[in-house]
Amino acid sequence: MAEFLASYNIIGPSTVSSSHSHPHHQELSSMLSSGSSISSSSITTNNPSLTTPTIPIPTCFIVPRQSAATPIALNESGIPPAVMDGFFTEEEIVRMKEAASKAMDELARLLRMNEPFWYRSTLNSSFILHRQSYDSTFHSVGLRCEARREASKDLRVVAMNGHKLVDIFLDSGKWVSMFPTIVKRAKTIQVLNSGLPGTRNGALQLMHGEIHILPPCIRAREFFFLRFNNSLTWKLPSGCLIHDMNNGYSTVTWVEHVEVSEHIETHPVFRDIVCGNGGFGAERWMSTLERMCERIVFALMDIMPSCDIGMIALPEGRKNVMELSERMVKVFCRYLDMTGNMELQYGQYHHNGVRLGIRASLEPGLPKGIILTASTSLWLPLLPQSLFNFLKDPSTRPMWDVLCHGNPVVQIQRISNGTFTDNFTTIIRRNDSRENKNTMVLQECCTDSLGSVVVYAPVSDDTLTATINGEDTTEIPILPSGFTICGDGSPPRGPCGCGPQEARHYGGSVLTMAIQVLVCNQDEMGHQLNMDIVHAVYGLACTTLHNIKAAMISSS
Repeated sequence: MAEFLASYNIIGPSTVSSSHSHPHHQELSSMLSSGSSISSSSITTNNPSLTTPTIPIPTCFIVPRQSAATPIALNESGIPPAVMDGFFTEEEIVRMKEAASKAMDELARLLRMNEPFWYRSTLNSSFILHRQSYDSTFHSVGLRCEARREASKDLRVVAMNGHKLVDIFLDSGKWVSMFPTIVKRAKTIQVLNSGLPGTRNGALQLMHGEIHILPPCIRAREFFFLRFNNSLTWKLPSGCLIHDMNNGYSTVTWVEHVEVSEHIETHPVFRDIVCGNGGFGAERWMSTLERMCERIVFALMDIMPSCDIGMIALPEGRKNVMELSERMVKVFCRYLDMTGNMELQYGQYHHNGVRLGIRASLEPGLPKGIILTASTSLWLPLLPQSLFNFLKDPSTRPMWDVLCHGNPVVQIQRISNGTFTDNFTTIIRRNDSRENKNTMVLQECCTDSLGSVVVYAPVSDDTLTATINGEDTTEIPILPSGFTICGDGSPPRGPCGCGPQEARHYGGSVLTMAIQVLVCNQDEMGHQLNMDIVHAVYGLACTTLHNIKAAMISSS
């Protein structure tokens, strides 16, 4: 059985406003009533948290069958109420379905066929779209001004059956949890058609999402999109084809094909990442899907894997720790770019490239009060794997972690999150001999071909005990800090540009660090911010960066 699900932009690069007017509603209605294709278009915004212009993208995925979420009031997120209330008429919905049905053939051919549309790169064997064949076959229209096209394709076998994958892709909350390092936020805004009972065939829902590359200096791509069960997009379709293999596995073929605005200049350090399909392309989605499916399988094991080491004796406790760690990573990625923060505009805080921002936190699962974030990205002349090995290794942690005060840490639990040994969760103990106390730290490390993440958060002994004993951890406050690592996008260099993997090397790595600290609790939120704490957090960030550079660059 093969199933499709796709999404496509209705309103594209957003600077989306919380204003009650929706200037593009009339334009969209006019296009639908005339039968025209809809192309991405900007929305002007007055929302200070979303004033950064973003880039259009249709993203597409697989078929779901779970009921979609009910409409959510999204004023807090800056989504116009007009979108929520009668955004599409019945006639408009019919025309969108017709457009999607006509476009499904294009997506199916791109997914199922290689030649004449795709050829293999001689550099890394990735799929490259043959633009002339595509344009002549599908009568593609020309590019908009200041735009370029991105196209990529990938195919893998993942450890999950097709029905579960479909369920995840139709549920916006599960979609974010499956792709925490890619999907920053997602909401189901309106269910336009719930589809047939059971199969959900024909389901159509309006959603809003933001996807990002983890270095926060690269702007997220924000978009409204329609997601269909068993049908797909119009201009430049993207999507997935899932074959359930009837053995708990599925073969997934993924195509990303988007038109991207070029009017936003990307820093030269990140341009290769953004423009080379590594950041937003199909391979990144598939790498994450493959890793997360395996993580879910390991979390549901009824026996303790032999590769796990530590004090947790029961599978239930192990699963609970993995769930808490998964939420920790999701929170870290969501706030990595400091969206919603009030940035502290003090000149002395910018000479090292460290940004400081504060935000009020009242949401469940986070400490309530004022949170201060210190964040920065920098390029280092190091292999991504070398940097990841250094940051994940408990024996080298005292070399960069200021709060270890030079004392060794003790790993008291290691939980495997998959067959690849670099994907794991640990519980470590930091020893502070000066104050004669120990601090427990929960840490998750994960990596794939396109990047790595090391995220950690302090946890109390009571929290750790409750988690291991299987108690509900969804409301336990956790405040993560950590790192993301990715190659700088430079192509591999070796003899003739090819050769064995070990003979290749890259130009360097982009390291992003974010440290979050609760500077005052909920009862003190009305008080003036203590600038001594601001200085201390800034100093912590700068010293951590200095320690990493000193240890790694001197050793290389």
